[in-house]
Amino acid sequence: METKQLTNGQIVRIRILHEVMGAKWSSDLKQTIDNFDLDMAPEQELQFNERAVATYLVAMNTLQLTTEASNECWSAVIDLLLRDRIQDKRNMHLTEEMRHKITEVFRSDFTS
Repeated sequence: METKQLTNGQIVRIRILHEVMGAKWSSDLKQTIDNFDLDMAPEQELQFNERAVATYLVAMNTLQLTTEASNECWSAVIDLLLRDRIQDKRNMHLTEEMRHKITEVFRSDFTS
């Protein structure tokens, strides 16, 4: 695939992210790659998305979430990354304990 600024390594990372999160993302793989390629700072955007996906996956594997809470978890992770908070009133299915765990996972260094 021809891109303007992405390296092959970055494209592989985007493919992995899309494979893991495609159902939560509204674009197909080609559009996702194009979106990263158009980004002013694709490496930082990739790192942002990798952290979001890692936080979401850890939360999903450690918390017993309903389908509704699972969807809210993804929104909460994005909110946390964008605004460093997850106290949004629209997250009605996540308990305070779940919110705390998501915050804890986000702030961890992912080494343990």
